[in-house]
Amino acid sequence: MLARLLLSSALLFVSLGAQATVRCVSDINGLNAALDDANNVGAEGSTWDIRLQAKTYILSGDVIFDPPGDKDNKTFYFSGGWNSTCSKQITSDASATVLRGVKSTPNKQGTRFIFYGDNARFELSLIRFEQFSIWNLSDKFCSIGDICPDTDALIAEHLEIHDGEEVFVEINDAKKSVFRNNLVDHINRTHDLSGEVAYNYIHAPVSFAINNSEDAPQITFNTFADIQCGTSNGAVGLRADHPSVAVHHNIIRSSCTDDIYAEETFGGKKITLWNNLYLNPGSGIYGDLTAQGNVVTADPKFVNAGTGNYHLQSLSPAVNAGKTLTEAVLANFQLSFADLDGNPRPFGQHFDIGGYESFVNDGAPITWKVTNTSDEDIAGSLRRAINNSNAQVTGGQHIVFDIQTGTCPHTILLKSPLPDITHSVWIDGYSQPGSTKNTYPTGSNAKICVAIAPGVSNIGHAIAMPAGGPQERQLRLEGLGFGGGFFAFTDSAVDLQSGNYHFITGNAFGGTLPSSGGGLGGLPNAIRVRGGAVFVTVGGSDPAERNYFGSLSGSGIRFDGTGPISNLVQNNYFGVTPDALTAQSITGCGVSVYGGFYSQIDNNTFDAANCGVELRGATTQSWRITGNRIGVSPYGSTLAQFSNTDGIYINEGANQNYIGAAPGEQLNAGALSNDIRNNNYYGVQIADGTSTSVRGNRISANGRAIPSIGIQMGNNFNLQPNDVGDPDAGANALQNYPVLKGSGPNGVTRQITALLNSEPNQQFRLDFYRSKACAATNRPDADVFVGSADATSDATGTIRVIAQVTTTGAPGFLTATATSLGAGNTSELAPCLDEDTIFRDGMDL
Repeated sequence: MLARLLLSSALLFVSLGAQATVRCVSDINGLNAALDDANNVGAEGSTWDIRLQAKTYILSGDVIFDPPGDKDNKTFYFSGGWNSTCSKQITSDASATVLRGVKSTPNKQGTRFIFYGDNARFELSLIRFEQFSIWNLSDKFCSIGDICPDTDALIAEHLEIHDGEEVFVEINDAKKSVFRNNLVDHINRTHDLSGEVAYNYIHAPVSFAINNSEDAPQITFNTFADIQCGTSNGAVGLRADHPSVAVHHNIIRSSCTDDIYAEETFGGKKITLWNNLYLNPGSGIYGDLTAQGNVVTADPKFVNAGTGNYHLQSLSPAVNAGKTLTEAVLANFQLSFADLDGNPRPFGQHFDIGGYESFVNDGAPITWKVTNTSDEDIAGSLRRAINNSNAQVTGGQHIVFDIQTGTCPHTILLKSPLPDITHSVWIDGYSQPGSTKNTYPTGSNAKICVAIAPGVSNIGHAIAMPAGGPQERQLRLEGLGFGGGFFAFTDSAVDLQSGNYHFITGNAFGGTLPSSGGGLGGLPNAIRVRGGAVFVTVGGSDPAERNYFGSLSGSGIRFDGTGPISNLVQNNYFGVTPDALTAQSITGCGVSVYGGFYSQIDNNTFDAANCGVELRGATTQSWRITGNRIGVSPYGSTLAQFSNTDGIYINEGANQNYIGAAPGEQLNAGALSNDIRNNNYYGVQIADGTSTSVRGNRISANGRAIPSIGIQMGNNFNLQPNDVGDPDAGANALQNYPVLKGSGPNGVTRQITALLNSEPNQQFRLDFYRSKACAATNRPDADVFVGSADATSDATGTIRVIAQVTTTGAPGFLTATATSLGAGNTSELAPCLDEDTIFRDGMDL
C-alpha cells in the first residue's frame, strides 16, 4: 500500500522538468541552505523540490519560502519521508518527518512556517509541523497594477500540523486548491499575529480565506481536533468568494462555541457542508446541513485524543458516514484514495469522515463457509475455502465457520501448511456458533471455538502470505486459537512476508484459551512479520481486538529485515493468561524487532518473558514504545511470576527509538507512559545503539534477582560515571546524567536545583521524578513524573537549572534524566536525592 499512496500523491505533481533543482535535506543547516537558495538564488520560474529525510529536525528559527518579485513564479515542492539519498520515500507516515519549532511566549513570537508569494505552484506533503506561532500557505494577493503569475495549484495533503497558535490558508488566484487528508490539532490563538505576511482577517485559530472564483477549492478529509478559540468566532473559519467551495468529509472537534464559522463580510458567499462531523456550526453558515449528510455529535470517538491518537474507534459515528465512491464522483468532489496513514479509502462502500479511514467494511464480500475440521481439500474444509478465495479474480473474500460436529473448541489438525494467501481475505473464527468476542476491559470473556494445530511433524507454519505477488493483498485474521500438542510448528503460527494492512485480532497463540481455560499447547514464534509486509496491526484499541500469547519457545511477535514499516502492536497480553491472573511463560521476548521502521508498541502487557520488548540492529529505527505494562499484570500485580528477565532491551545499533515520550514532546506532571516494574534485572537496558529517548515512564522496583538500575547504558549493573564535557561514546553516547543538589517547598510547588555537565552549546531537557523509596543512592526509582526544564549548555558544557515541580508524593526521593534534544539520547537516572522540607545541600548555589 505504500506504493499506492506514493503514486496517488505523485498524481498531483506536474513534471519537474529539466530545470528542477532537487535538494536532499538531512539536517537543519541543509534545510536552511535549501530554503535560502530556493528564495534568493533560483531564477524566476524555476522548480525547487526540497526533500526531507525522515527524522526530527529541531528548529531554532523560521521556515519561510517567500521569494522576492524578481525570483518568484516558482514551482515549489516540500515533502518528507525520504531515505538517506532522497531517492525513495520510505514511509507514508507524516510523523516520521518532524519540523519542531519553538512555541510563542508572552514576550516573543515563536517559529513561523510560511509558504507565500506569487508562485506557479505550492505542494506540501508528508511532514509533521510542531510548535509554532503561525503556519501560513498563501499565493500573494495581486493588487491593481501588479503583474502576478497565475498560480496553478496550492496543495497541502498528508500533513500533521500540531501545537501552534494559528493556521491560515489564503487562496487568491490559484486554479486548483486542495487541503486534504491532514491532521490539525492543538491550535490555540493567544497572540496578536496581525503583522504577519498574510494578515488573517477571519481571526479563527484555523482559517481559510478563498478569494478566487476559479475551480472549486477543496477542504476535504481532514481532522481538526482540540482547537481552542479564546475570543475568536469559531474553531475553523471560512470566507469564500467561490459559490461552490467543497467542504466535505472533515471532523471538527473544539472547545469553541462554534466548530465552524463562516465569515460573511467582504462579499463572502454561502457555504454548504457535505458529510462533515461537528457539534455546533457557526450561525453564518448557510445550507440544509442535516440534509447534506453531516453528523452532529459531541463525541467523534477517537481512539485516544488524550495521547494524540485521532484514529477512529470502530463504533465512531464518523465510520462509513461519508458518501459512496459513485456519489462523491457525481458531486464533483476531489477524492482521496489513501488516508493520512496511507490506508486505502474507502475501505467499504462509504468513505469515513476525517483524516483517517477505519477498517470497518460496510460492503458485502464473497463468503466461503467452513463446515468441518478436515484438512483435506474437500467441500467445507478450511483448506478448500482458502483455495476458493485464492481462485477469485479479486480479493476481499470472507471465510466463516459453521462446524456442527463436536464441541467447542473444534480443532483442525494440519498435515501441511494451509495454502498461501494470494488474495485479500478475512478468516473469521468468531463466526463459529458458540464463539464470543471479549468485552472485558481487563481480563477476557471471549470464547474461541476454532483451533489450528499441526497434526504431523515438520510443518513450518499454519498460515502465510508469501513474498512476491500483488502488494495490496490483506489478511484479516480473528477469533482463532493456534497451538501444538504432540507436534509443534517449526517456525511460527502466522508468517507474513508481503501485503499490507493486515489485521491480527482477537486470537490466542499458545497457552490457555480464554473463557474455557483449555490448553492450546506451545508454539515457537507466534507471528513473524518480514520481507515486504507493511502496515501490520496486531491487536487494537477495542477489548475485542486483544490477542493472547503464552507458552512460547520463541517470541510472541518477531519483526525481521528492513521491510516492516508502520506497524502497530496494541492492547495484547504477552505471558499472562487471558483472565489476567496467571503467568504463562515466553522463552524469548514478547515482541522482538530485528529491523523495521516507524512502528508503535502501545498499551500491551508483557510478563514472564526473557524480555518484554527487544529492539536490535541498525535498521531498527523510529519505534515508539508507549503505555505498556512490563513486568506488571493487567491488574497491577507485581508477583514474582509476572517478572521478565529484562523489561526493554536495546542492542546492536538500534537507534532513534522512543520509550515513552519523544525528546521534545511536552509532558504533563503525573502522566506516565510505560509502567516498567518488577523485572529481575533492568527496567530498560540500552546495551548498544544511540538516540533512544526514555521519557515519562514509571521505572521502579526492578532488579528483583540482582540489584540493578532502572535505565542502564552498556552491560553492567551500576551507574556509568559522568565525564567532563561528555566526549565519550557508547550506548546512547553515554549521555551524562544530572546531579540533584537540593529541593525545598516553594508555595504550591517544590523547587529543585540540578547541575548537568555535558556537550557544550547543546539543548537539553531535564525530566524529574519522585518515589517514596530509594534502594540505594545509585539505584534510584522513578515512580511519578513531576516536571521538566529545558536549558542550553554553555561553552564549558555546564547547565545549572532551578526547576519548579509538583508536590505529588513530597517529600520523597527525587531523580532525573537528561535528554539531548538534538541527538535524542537520554541518560541513566540520576542518583536519588532524599528531599527535605527546607533547602539543603547547595540549594543556594
